[in-house]
Amino acid sequence: MKKILLVEDDTTLHTIYREALEPHDIEVTAVTTGKEALEKAKSLAPDLVILDIMLPGGLNGFDVAERLKQDPATASVPLLVLTNLDSEKQSADAVGAAYLVKTNTSLDAIVAKVTELLHI
Repeated sequence: MKKILLVEDDTTLHTIYREALEPHDIEVTAVTTGKEALEKAKSLAPDLVILDIMLPGGLNGFDVAERLKQDPATASVPLLVLTNLDSEKQSADAVGAAYLVKTNTSLDAIVAKVTELLHI
């Protein structure tokens, strides 16, 4: 089973993504803040991290991405930025993350991208 760390402050989306991904043998662990994400990424050793950009608590998704990439324990974990901000593709590219805009992407397309990034 593949493990995903979902960093998203909208808890309704936690349920939606979990229900869409679990049938693909993907375990979803969700957190709501950047601080939680950094802590959980070390203990979980996820196969993929999905990041929203706008997060409460002082760290945004790009802050988290940069710190994950700087830490040897998480540097090789693929990242997917999944946000409603359609102007951040360059920033996502700069941290080596795939990028999807939630409002422009169907749930099926999100699942397809996740399974592509996980090679399943």
